[in-house]
Amino acid sequence: MPVAPDRVAWSWVQQLARNKPVKALKYSVDRAANWDGRRAAAIWAKQFHGWTHDGEASYQVHLPDYEGADRASVRVRFNFPGGLPAKSEIVELCKTKPRGEWKVCGMREGD
Repeated sequence: MPVAPDRVAWSWVQQLARNKPVKALKYSVDRAANWDGRRAAAIWAKQFHGWTHDGEASYQVHLPDYEGADRASVRVRFNFPGGLPAKSEIVELCKTKPRGEWKVCGMREGD
């Protein structure tokens, strides 16, 4: 049974927040429409590591919203100390095959 998409998103964000984009690649597809996994991991690692390390933010991974049997999106909310406004990002996940694993295949800004 495949790992749930919110767990995959959490694992991916965790590796990026630790500034380990190479380890995060385990949880994403290499290429998809408008997606380059290696490039995205490098970009988001810098962002998430900055927020969690320098900005001392915590993050919360929400339950997935399913968009059919092979796509899901997961909201990740970064909460900053000192009353700073929170930031949300949406992790897009795709199934590699009909009964395959969930993998990160996109990112978009949340509200």
